Amino acid sequence: LPPSGAFMPLVSIRDHRRLALILMVVVAAIGAPLAWYKSRAYTYEVFSSIYVAPRFVKVLQSDQKLEFQSNSQYQQYVEQQVRNISRYDIIRETLAQLGPYRALWQTPELSERKAALRLIKALSARAIKNTYLISVTLEGHQANGLAETLNTLLRIYLEAMKKEDLYASDERLLNLRERQETLAKDIQEKSVRRTALAELLGVTGFDSKTQNPYERLLQDSSTALDEARRKLIVAKAALDAYDP
Repeated sequence: LPPSGAFMPLVSIRDHRRLALILMVVVAAIGAPLAWYKSRAYTYEVFSSIYVAPRFVKVLQSDQKLEFQSNSQYQQYVEQQVRNISRYDIIRETLAQLGPYRALWQTPELSERKAALRLIKALSARAIKNTYLISVTLEGHQANGLAETLNTLLRIYLEAMKKEDLYASDERLLNLRERQETLAKDIQEKSVRRTALAELLGVTGFDSKTQNPYERLLQDSSTALDEARRKLIVAKAALDAYDP
């Protein structure tokens, strides 16, 4: 038949049965595995938000590092935090603390590294524009254990950032506590030493009103020595006066 210009699929299939059959087989061969793979795709997701303060509470009397000088510095800091959420060491620690939910990401045939990469692939974080928030989303094949995984990951992330942040408050507080313990021990040792010296000197204290008996004895000795020297000078002068 001469071409009429209209598309008639049934007529085309009837005239090209073999080609249509081949196309159906090819589509089925490609579509079936693709449909099976898509059926295993992520079907559940949980999300959370993290508030990133533009200013931090000062832990020392003066610290200029706690303030961002411009909005661009703050945005850079936020982007750095977005990348830190999926940091490999944080992901590994998350897997270590998941307990029974670790099987959700690491099957017996997967190594720890591949399980960590699998968790990283299911995780997404982004900064929400015009806000101080970071949105974190986790996808998975099943709902059970998904929220627990995200909560564990964010807790480990916040703990790690708290130790590594600009002001390092935990580290500073730890140093202050160690210094406090050292000073307290030093004070106690010196108090014991002062008590021993007070008993040795026979005094009740070391304030300005309490006179040290050794100092009094030294003063008396110095006064007696000066008096003896004065008498010696007078005696020598008298002797020289009678010297023939």
